[in-house]
Amino acid sequence: MAMGGKASSRALRVLRKAAALCAVTAVACVGPALADDLAAQRAAAHQLVRGQLPSGLLDYDMDFLAGTGFGSGTTTSEKRAFIARQASAAYGLAKYYEQTRDDAVREPLAKLIEALGELSLPIGKSTTQRLIESTRVLSLPVFRARIRDTLDARGLLYDAGGEGALVSYERGYAAAWGGTTAMALLAELHYFRASGDARFAPLRERWRIGLETLRVPGAGFRDYPDQIEEGPYTNGEAWLAFAVYVDTFPRGAVSLEDMRRIDDHMIQTYSSVFSNAFFHWGAMAASRRFATSRDQRFADFVETQAQKVLETAAPTSAVNNTCPFLEGLAASAATMASAGRRETEFYSTLHARVRAEMDSNNSLQLPPGLDRLAPARDAYLSSPHLADYAGAYLFGRSTAYVRIDMTHHCISAIAEMQRG
Repeated sequence: MAMGGKASSRALRVLRKAAALCAVTAVACVGPALADDLAAQRAAAHQLVRGQLPSGLLDYDMDFLAGTGFGSGTTTSEKRAFIARQASAAYGLAKYYEQTRDDAVREPLAKLIEALGELSLPIGKSTTQRLIESTRVLSLPVFRARIRDTLDARGLLYDAGGEGALVSYERGYAAAWGGTTAMALLAELHYFRASGDARFAPLRERWRIGLETLRVPGAGFRDYPDQIEEGPYTNGEAWLAFAVYVDTFPRGAVSLEDMRRIDDHMIQTYSSVFSNAFFHWGAMAASRRFATSRDQRFADFVETQAQKVLETAAPTSAVNNTCPFLEGLAASAATMASAGRRETEFYSTLHARVRAEMDSNNSLQLPPGLDRLAPARDAYLSSPHLADYAGAYLFGRSTAYVRIDMTHHCISAIAEMQRG
């Protein structure tokens, strides 16, 4: 996706012209596109619901060329990814449900949240672990492997009998990735915000405590209970989960001071080192924090992050699905608009880019009644499975593959666009 400075400048000039055209022809440019987005979003959400399994989890993927899906796989790594994407799909559905109050989604979503709860393991921190962590030993830049091994040997990385919970597809803590639990918590929060149904309130608090168990004092969130490293995905997803939690429960278990400490770490860390993995989650988190606090530093952060993306990522060619990073761009645009920055040149550029990317991505959605794909100019693929996945999003123009997380990212990106 990367391109040189001259090419980037040319691309930005093209986008600015597109933005100016949209500004002049707002009805023709925005109106039909908005209706198309909402129809695409509804079709995507309903496709996920149609694929719900008796377990409450969702039909994971389909390779139309192979004629089968890969499911959870066999390795720990594959199973980690499987359950993480189940949780992300739950988040996408819940976000859609809060936006639309579509009753067709409510009970399947509740069943999915319940399934994630049943796959959760108890976790906590002992008093000794808290004392050790308060010394900031987990943040030392040297001897990290030795620190980890020493704490693990003494059972001081986590307490398996605590009041918190982490989602894990395998019955072991090595597979309990923090990002999965953050997305499950997000799903419950959005479900509660839309429905007022408090049946999952105890599970919500167990997931929140589980994430707190992975939080490193003065830093971010560890990826796994048996490790001491934090990662960009877990950090971004956990930041977003806590941002939505505080927005939902201003006087809840997360204090404003605690939230500010998390904000400070994320902004300082990812302002100095840009991360593609963090970007879309971090942009949505900062956007939520701005909506809650009206603190301009969150608007500054998303604007700077979005500028870095547009400087390095070529405009879409309708070849690859870009919904994941589009979530971040759309959240950034929504925040800039809310912060009174609509009249800036960069906002016009960003707005046009968001529209172009979504149009491209919507062209990768499987329509009803489709019985063949054309992945190449002189070839097509016929599959009896295509009709079952109407509404799902392909990974790309030449990739005959769908998976729940890509469909979730497109649902979420459209939701972010509606906020703007």
